[in-house]
Amino acid sequence: MIYWYGKYYTLITSPYNGSVLGYLLDGILLHSRPKGTKVRGYITTEDGVVIVLGRDMRIVAALLSVAAIVLTIVLWPRYEYAYFQVTYAERPWMENGVLYCNVVNEADIDVTVQFVNATSKTPIYTLEPGDTLPYISIDFTPTTIATTASSTFYWRSKMTDIVKYIIARWAYSVGQPIMSDAEYTILDRSMKARFPKNPYCQRSWSSDPCPVAMLKEYGYPQLIQAVVLSDKTESIPSLNSLIEVRTMYESMHEPHSVSFKIDGWNIQASYYNGELVNVQTRGRSSDAMNAEAIAPRLPKTIPEMGRVLVVMECSIPDSEFMWFKENFGSTSQRGAVSTALANPEKCLSHVAIHAHGVRCSSAVNDKFALLKSWGFEVPMYAWVHNFQELMDQVKAFSDFKEAYGIPTDGLVVKGEATNALRIEAWEEPIYRSFVTGYDETYGPHAIAVQCKIYPIKLPNSVQRQLPATNLSRIINLNLRPGYPVAFRIASSSIADIDEESTRLVQKEYAGREDMYRHMVQMNEAMKY
Repeated sequence: MIYWYGKYYTLITSPYNGSVLGYLLDGILLHSRPKGTKVRGYITTEDGVVIVLGRDMRIVAALLSVAAIVLTIVLWPRYEYAYFQVTYAERPWMENGVLYCNVVNEADIDVTVQFVNATSKTPIYTLEPGDTLPYISIDFTPTTIATTASSTFYWRSKMTDIVKYIIARWAYSVGQPIMSDAEYTILDRSMKARFPKNPYCQRSWSSDPCPVAMLKEYGYPQLIQAVVLSDKTESIPSLNSLIEVRTMYESMHEPHSVSFKIDGWNIQASYYNGELVNVQTRGRSSDAMNAEAIAPRLPKTIPEMGRVLVVMECSIPDSEFMWFKENFGSTSQRGAVSTALANPEKCLSHVAIHAHGVRCSSAVNDKFALLKSWGFEVPMYAWVHNFQELMDQVKAFSDFKEAYGIPTDGLVVKGEATNALRIEAWEEPIYRSFVTGYDETYGPHAIAVQCKIYPIKLPNSVQRQLPATNLSRIINLNLRPGYPVAFRIASSSIADIDEESTRLVQKEYAGREDMYRHMVQMNEAMKY
């Protein structure tokens, strides 16, 4: 191209960006330059080759233009297939003869893409601006992507189970989950079993750093700037089956408290030398939000010197939720808490606040009794001294869940070990069993295949088989006799295989199917 530089012209050529039209234009501009002007050159750069022109500009310009045209015509095919090669590792992935590449052309020009290894190549794929190449059928494993414009496309990596787990933990912590609680529970247990030494499997989700790169890579940028609120009472592990509870608490050596786990917003009140000095939501560093609006509902003073932190849960009672729906259009009780904090003068009287934790310099034997003596409302609780008493209280709390009138998402057991229990009334809607055989039903137009499973006791029935649809689904899900299968209840009478959870459970117990079957049988025996 010709660039005006003071009283000089500079000619810069670039074979990758040049064209016949471009070279002709360069020649015309040089030929028609104002009399008395000169052309000067600069050192060769990455962007192109600077040609230093002599004093006889017309002749040189004409010769250069002719040479450029000839070279462009002769070398044009080479430029088209002069690929930029990128050696990749674990970005595109192969499954059953299909290469999932997710190549995206973000340029405003056509881009060609080819996958190669040492011995084979795919056809050349041309992507127009904005086009995506999601997958191709292929009979070899490529090692390199060749493209005409490496800076104008990108490809997304496969979201592995551990990546999905990291993103799901973060999404859960900011109150924007990407999967159901049941699916997350299955994923959480699977990852901790498969990757016990991974830092994410060893710490609480409340300590996770924000996975910025992953969120951008996999299409969740909105979670980066999300306000981080804790919607859990404590960052404590969950026990989701009777066998897990029994393993943890069968040998109980000291009294444990059992209390409802309130499902709302976590609030922290700070006291100094007995006076209330600050109220905020629990968050990460600067993400915590001021919650002074609820201060009128809290004791202004407490008989405890020094620094004291009282942890509470702010929720909307069942009896008050209709009021929020009618006046603010709220769609969930947890969401109504946000509305209440934003409109305290009108809404504060409709909010329930339960204190469940305290941190201070003094030894605390019964935190609930202490908090009640300070003037706080606490969740319903009881004390147990052995495993049988714990089971009795779990049943009693479960039976009282609906009558309690406060949203709960489990029970908290605190003592030698502290855990959230999600059994009985809080049992996850995804059930696990193993395949025992198959049944076929012959209809006028199709054959329906039923997958027989080890009987699983549900709240109102016993599930003995699952619709497998066809033989292909059985093969794809690896539903062999003795192998794990997970299912959910769509209604009181309809069950269906949960494919994602089935794959996760199979991965978790790969090579340990005997252990898995024994666990399922013991868990079902305890129900009776």
